[in-house]
Amino acid sequence: MVLKANPKPPPTDEGEQPLAGSVKPYQQHLAVCTGGPPELWAARVEEMQGLLRALSLALEARGLNKRIKLTACDTPSTGAEGFDIFLMPDMLVLPEITVDKVDRLVNALQRQFEQGLPFDVEPMSGGDHLFVCVHANRDARCGEWGLLLYEALTREVAAQGAIAHLHRTSHIGGHAFAATCIVYPQGIWYGNLRPNDAARLVDQHLNRERLLPEHYRGRLGASSCQQVAEAQAARVLIKAYPDYESLTVQVEEVKGQATATARAMVPGAGGYVTISAAFRLSCPVVWWTADDEPIFAAG
Repeated sequence: MVLKANPKPPPTDEGEQPLAGSVKPYQQHLAVCTGGPPELWAARVEEMQGLLRALSLALEARGLNKRIKLTACDTPSTGAEGFDIFLMPDMLVLPEITVDKVDRLVNALQRQFEQGLPFDVEPMSGGDHLFVCVHANRDARCGEWGLLLYEALTREVAAQGAIAHLHRTSHIGGHAFAATCIVYPQGIWYGNLRPNDAARLVDQHLNRERLLPEHYRGRLGASSCQQVAEAQAARVLIKAYPDYESLTVQVEEVKGQATATARAMVPGAGGYVTISAAFRLSCPVVWWTADDEPIFAAG
């Protein structure tokens, strides 16, 4: 069966933007561990005096503010001075960062660690790290739905024995999709989550490494087209092959047209076998849409 693109023009209002493909491209994420409570965060944490403002200005001055996301999280810092910073997807803790260290840190980020980092770092705790937006001072929807999701995820992580760490975070982008969260180290974004989605997110994504296509927004480092293709492939797979593993999607984009090739492993009579599908996408106005439904076959 072939699924044709919606003949209606793509929506133009931000609140009506399709979920898949809504993650703006970025390469790294700095989360400053300010501790709690989140109610103390200003509406725009990058404008708060001290370390966050210094980081924001330094990133902007070097043209890195689009490539590197900057947020606050409620995880307490461990040192006597400065703040710890999480660096994702590198999964590093930069301990006790003070304003006087900002230039050295941002210079190292600009060089993409060609000469290493100018101070000692530590690895983040093993397992997945979930950053749930609860930033009520930025948007009431995040404060309401985000907190409820965070509480539900806390219960489900414990109940299902997932190796995961939860962080309440400031605005990450797309509050119209509240509740939203990012899962690292993969950098997977989800939106429109409710507390009753927590059990499935833990079971399917954290414990089985499968996407939740109806909540999938995209991921770090991927283009909007790539994100839409991944959501489309996962949507078909979860229905036809609920036990699939290792979904990968490659996309070739040329002037508003794209071809996607998706591959996954599924159980067969003699063990897992590879299946693949090719399908088209287009970007007629603003948002990418899938023109075909992937039809997976062996080989």
